[in-house]
Amino acid sequence: MIQVAISDDDITVGKAGKLLELHRFHEQFGIPVSYFIIPFPRTEELSISQDTDLQRALDTIRADGSEAHPHSHRHHPFEWGYPEIIGAMEFSEGLCKAFADHRFSIEFYHDKDRMLQRMVEVVEEWKKFSGEESVGFRPGWGSFSCTFYEVLKECGYKWSSTRFASRASWHRSKGYPSEDVINPHVGLNPYLQNGLIEFPILGDFGFHAKRSDGPELVALFKKQFWECLEANAPAVICHHPHGLDSDDVDPGSGYEIYSEIFEWLIARGDVEFVTMSKLYDTWKDKDLSERLPAFDGTDLFIDY
Repeated sequence: MIQVAISDDDITVGKAGKLLELHRFHEQFGIPVSYFIIPFPRTEELSISQDTDLQRALDTIRADGSEAHPHSHRHHPFEWGYPEIIGAMEFSEGLCKAFADHRFSIEFYHDKDRMLQRMVEVVEEWKKFSGEESVGFRPGWGSFSCTFYEVLKECGYKWSSTRFASRASWHRSKGYPSEDVINPHVGLNPYLQNGLIEFPILGDFGFHAKRSDGPELVALFKKQFWECLEANAPAVICHHPHGLDSDDVDPGSGYEIYSEIFEWLIARGDVEFVTMSKLYDTWKDKDLSERLPAFDGTDLFIDY
């Protein structure tokens, strides 16, 4: 059996209805989902612990076997380090300009004490919202740094799901050409980073995609799924409500693409759909390799 973890990012204040809509969509396939919820949305004055509708929706999905974990602080792209540049920043011209023009402010933002303060706020807010302490975390925008992993450990987290095993799905769903290769600096298998288990994200195969791109994206998923099988690795999918809706390009296309993927996985008969917590329970006692942050000059001095 291969474990497949379906996760969803970006539910937040005012999105209780959307959370329940997503829950109903996955329920028709009998799939539990791990929802990563933004505690302090940038566009709202309220936090998630003040949204009683969202708390009730959380109770509903939990009762049916799904779960939730914190997703960033305010979902700022530079909250926890730098996004995987080619994987996220080129989607936003404004983000690229901020990276170029506000570098000193970003570095100020990355001071460890400030980062730790933000994470403590997340921990406290999450407990008020959910009544529990989460041991898992996912940043926004794939943003990470050495300091980020240090802060996670100091705040009691046991795992994160941050890095992109492949950037192909993100690029192709947005119409960018991309090789369907696994990033050798990340890989498919879970590994240790500063003592925490990192669960690489395979991709989002319906991220603001057009229906006409569906066959290519489904084929890409199947190819990378086979690579997970060969590597004895789990497959972690990360989709987004706005990506599934795809209102900006082709309304509802993401749901159709994922329906085809889910039906194919179910028909195989060798797939166990699990939450991220179940995935952690499966891998926590395995002998995993530690990825030590290291300087490798060959990575920096390349032909541009």
